[in-house]
This record gives sequence, structure tokens and C-alpha cells, in this order.
Amino acid sequence: EFCVPRFKHNRSNDEVIIAGVLSPYLQSEYIQFPEKVGFNISPLRFIGEIKKSELHIIEQHFSRYFHSIKIPRVSGENYLPPWLFDYQKEYFYVQQEQAISQLKKLCSSDFPDWEELQLLKVNPIPLCIAAKISFPEQWKPYLSSWQQDFIARFQQIRSERIKLPYLFLTLLSHFLDMLPFNHGSFHPEKYRKLLYCDELKYHPLGIYDPLKIIDELCETLSVLWNNRHQSQISEFKIFKFNGRGLLQGKRDSSEQLTTIIAYCGGFVEKKGKCGFSPLVLGKHNHCINCGKLICPECNYCSENCQQKLKR
Repeated sequence: EFCVPRFKHNRSNDEVIIAGVLSPYLQSEYIQFPEKVGFNISPLRFIGEIKKSELHIIEQHFSRYFHSIKIPRVSGENYLPPWLFDYQKEYFYVQQEQAISQLKKLCSSDFPDWEELQLLKVNPIPLCIAAKISFPEQWKPYLSSWQQDFIARFQQIRSERIKLPYLFLTLLSHFLDMLPFNHGSFHPEKYRKLLYCDELKYHPLGIYDPLKIIDELCETLSVLWNNRHQSQISEFKIFKFNGRGLLQGKRDSSEQLTTIIAYCGGFVEKKGKCGFSPLVLGKHNHCINCGKLICPECNYCSENCQQKLKR
């Protein structure tokens, strides 16, 4: 998680860009005396940037898919999740933008047949989604209805380039819309073919994702899908998403919210925050007292739960 005490403006009243940096949790003793550390410390990693105005735009765009969606800092929280950050186009995506620009100039007849691409083992889908172009008509019979719907959602994004937060929330919201239906060809694992050109999983739609956030989300959604009958998640009609990673749902407005995806908010002695994630409905146990998911690492469920003390 990334703490942002306050979004600021400079003297020209321009927004200050917030940089996301991933750093390891360390005790104060190890920060002051690093020579005492008896283990490897991961180096600091720059994971991108974000501005406050972008948070409002993202929340507004995805409000159509969620009964309630709260992006941190828009909702008053001080923490930003890593999937909100992306890299500057001018420094990280110059060649990609040039390729997309050339792709947009092509006519439908300029695209090769789907069979030819399959023989060459070329996957054109991620690049075409990133360019937000209409797929050639001769390709569409090879794409299922759910795949075409998923692809069409990216074309509705108003930003010039598809950034990591748009990809993350498009993936999550499309999955939730798929839950009530019994599409024989659908499985969250198949999202990967639409997003990745290679097996490394670091560049979904060409977006640099050093933490493999999108790949992990695909894995989490696959676990939910595989356990959907046990968890009865397909019956949920209302979803509430908190940008820090908490997804809840319920069948109707009178029902209490059930946690679907969560992160551990507990503490581990001599370590600090547990931070285990993701906790997934159907895979991890629920507390019989508070109804929250129980962390398999530290047994935490919720702060004031009496049952937690008995474990």
C-alpha cells in the first residue's frame, strides 16, 4: 500500500504528480542500522505515477459497473493501491505509441486472415485492444460473444491510452458481469490470451506491470470462478468495491454484504502488518462470528472480533 498524506498543487496551481515507490517493510532498527540485517532486502522500485484528477475520472467511468466504487483519496483514504499507478507515455511507451499509430492507419482489408496468424503463432489481439481499433469482420467468427464484449469495453475508455487502472477495473467488472451466465467457453484463465503476447506476463496490453498485478488478478478471478458453486457468488447482484482491494457483494439491497476478495489487516509480532492477499471467498474460511474471511497466515478476521482471540 502507498501512503499519500495529501495531494498538492505547485505555485502555478498545477497538480503535483504522485510517484509510486515499492519498498519493503522494515523495523526502525534495520533502517537506522542496515548492517544488522541478516536477510536480503528488496531494492526500491518505481511503479509509476498518478494525479488526483485522474482518480475522479476513473471512478466516474466505472461507476456504471458497480453499485458502489470508492477509489482511495477520492473517498478520503490516505492509501493508494499499486494498480492505480502507471508509467509516463513519453518515457516508457514511445515505440509502442508509434506502432499503434501505424496500426490505426490500416484498413480492414490490410489485416491478414485469422488462419494465417494462427499458423505463424502470432497473437494480434492485445495490440489491437491497446490501439482501441475495431476488429476486422473476418476475425469475429473466431471470437466468442464474451470475448467480443470484453474487447468492446476498452473502446469505450475515453483516455488516449489504456492505463493500468483502466485495465484492472475493466477486467474485474467484466468478470462480475459474467457471473450470472453459464457461458461454456468462459473462464477467467482465458483473459490472458486476450491480454498477453508472450508467456512472461509483465506486459498486459503492452502496459509495463512489474508486479504482475494483472496476472495475479486473473489467478484470483480463476479461484473465484472455480469455487462459484460452493460460494454461491453467481447469485450476487450488487457489488461494492473499495480500491484498496476489498470486494463485497450481496443478493439484494436488504442483505448484509459478503466479502468476496480481501486483504489481511492483521499484524504479525516483530514484523508489522501481515498484508496477506488475496483472501478469496470459497477458498479461505469465514469467521462464524463476524463473517469476515480468516487469514491463513495470522488468523486475523476483523479488529474487534471476539472469536479471533480464541484461535
